[in-house]
Amino acid sequence: MKRIDGAGHVGGRFVSEDVATSRPPTEITASWLNGLQEEVCNVIVGAGLVLNGGSETQLRDAIIAMIGSGAAGATNADTLDGYDSTQFWRNDAVVFNTADQGYYQFPPDASGRRIIHQWGPLAAVGGNQNITFGTPFPNALLSIVPSIDSDTDDATLFKAFVRNRTRLGFQLFTGGINMRGGTYFAVGW
Repeated sequence: MKRIDGAGHVGGRFVSEDVATSRPPTEITASWLNGLQEEVCNVIVGAGLVLNGGSETQLRDAIIAMIGSGAAGATNADTLDGYDSTQFWRNDAVVFNTADQGYYQFPPDASGRRIIHQWGPLAAVGGNQNITFGTPFPNALLSIVPSIDSDTDDATLFKAFVRNRTRLGFQLFTGGINMRGGTYFAVGW
């Protein structure tokens, strides 16, 4: 790829015509357009797609396919609790995601520790509920933040808190107030 080099460019960037100063617009050259075309086509073809003049999403589809293909080399030994069909590997990080819960394991830090973010649903119930993480934290749960939809308009009546936290899950105490559901976000390693 190269920056535009047609007549009238300024530092490899396009300029518009300026009638007041008699500056012409940047000339768009066949060389530059062909280079741009081939760069885009190479991404699409490189992802295994066939060029299609009727599609306006091929570049996006190719990028998505290429990101997802990083999982093609993963083996069952590389997966987290058997989630090989729904996760992908990117830059030594692990992502697992379904419609209602997810898991992101960051690349290891200098000490080899991998910080994990995990999220999931809270049920629409009254009273306490026990939550089991979709994937247990391997070492420790560091923090949990519940986000709750309540049937009460008075926030002072609604005092939910987390107790019995382990690397496997936690208990959400709602003080008997009915919940319309919600989500949780947890951090551990």
